[in-house]
Amino acid sequence: MTARRFPSDRLSVNPLAYWMTGTATQRTPEVVARAFTDAAAAGFGRVKADVPDGGSPAEYRAWLDELGLRPGLSMFLSTLDRATKLADDLERARRYAGEQSVLGARATMISAIFVPERTPYPTLGAGYRAERLAQVIDDLGAIAEVLTAEGVRPLLHPHVSGWIETEYETERTLEDIPASILGFGPDTGHLAWAGMDPVAMIARHADRVGGLHVKDLQPSAFDKIGGDYSSRTGAGSVWTEPGTGVIDFDAVFAALPADFDGEFVIEVDVPTVSPVDSLVAQRRWAERYFA
Repeated sequence: MTARRFPSDRLSVNPLAYWMTGTATQRTPEVVARAFTDAAAAGFGRVKADVPDGGSPAEYRAWLDELGLRPGLSMFLSTLDRATKLADDLERARRYAGEQSVLGARATMISAIFVPERTPYPTLGAGYRAERLAQVIDDLGAIAEVLTAEGVRPLLHPHVSGWIETEYETERTLEDIPASILGFGPDTGHLAWAGMDPVAMIARHADRVGGLHVKDLQPSAFDKIGGDYSSRTGAGSVWTEPGTGVIDFDAVFAALPADFDGEFVIEVDVPTVSPVDSLVAQRRWAERYFA
């Protein structure tokens, strides 16, 4: 199969390995600065756009300019469990959309990840209840309407150990919320780990795909049954650099519509080499697909 090629300015990297261990993050300014400096040195031109708490989009954009970087596709996170009042989430969504608009974003992923009821039992849709899924979809739809109204297109991002984890939950959400309000922003790794076929899912919803997380899995990801999210995703168990695992990226990219104009974000949560060497390997792999 001949590989599809896309403009390089549609590619970002999210160097999670610098600040994330399991489900815990230590995203200090020093750590982020080191990660972004290494990403620029590896040849990336864009990074996932996350304005630091207490900072402004203008300050963040100026800092990226100093590093020779541009902001790329980001993600809005919500608990979707009513532990946070929906009204508070809607207001936070408005502020977030305003920040993303200043950074030039046209779209954003939206997800609820690392749900306490599900992190002990990843990929299984633990604690599923029809009424809970209905509430999650209702709240997700309300947040998506706010983001859409503010000019930023929300993209559903299914995630292992999140409220939208399984194929049924993904399909149900996309069925219940209109495409005019909610697009699709899949992660190849999380779809596959949760038992879905990334190529089939992307092809089925090609008209709604507005962005893609590029993530690969090791074959051993499917060997272990027990263990929580953190233990399942330790070094050498699930994640690997793109092109070294089980995902057929030629087929994934071929499944995107011919006029696809969304963004791509490479993520390697737990690299098989040092974080900086992983960034170099990711950028080298990307040369096959990004001019």
